[in-house]
Amino acid sequence: MTIISEYAWAALLVTAAVFNVACFWLIRRLALGVNLKQAMREKAPSEQPEPVTTTIQTVDGTTRTETEMPDNTSYSRVAGMIGAIVMACLFWAVGNIAIYLGFTDVDGLAKLVGNIGGLFLGGSALFAPYAFNKLTEVFPKPKA
Repeated sequence: MTIISEYAWAALLVTAAVFNVACFWLIRRLALGVNLKQAMREKAPSEQPEPVTTTIQTVDGTTRTETEMPDNTSYSRVAGMIGAIVMACLFWAVGNIAIYLGFTDVDGLAKLVGNIGGLFLGGSALFAPYAFNKLTEVFPKPKA
């Protein structure tokens, strides 16, 4: 590890600030107008539950009717969202480490970039089930 000058520290801080502000701006921009409850629901029309109507008798003897939609949350979508958030945080952290090592230890940066392939492979494997599902929709099922 080399000792860097004041100017290099200033450049490091500016570079890291630009990187992080851009990341937060992108996250904020992507998150505006997203309805997470709707995004986590099952999408197939056949899997949409019917509304449930119940009649409730209160203590004072009156009755009322309530209609509600059953929960149709897709827990595979929830797990995928959590995994995507974790992977995005890992990529963001590696980006910050790469910026730091780029200014302080170029040899360490070369090692980091050389060993980071497993992280990218893990990130791509997160979306493999979704890609496989979409590929099965492209090819028609054989007729029996």
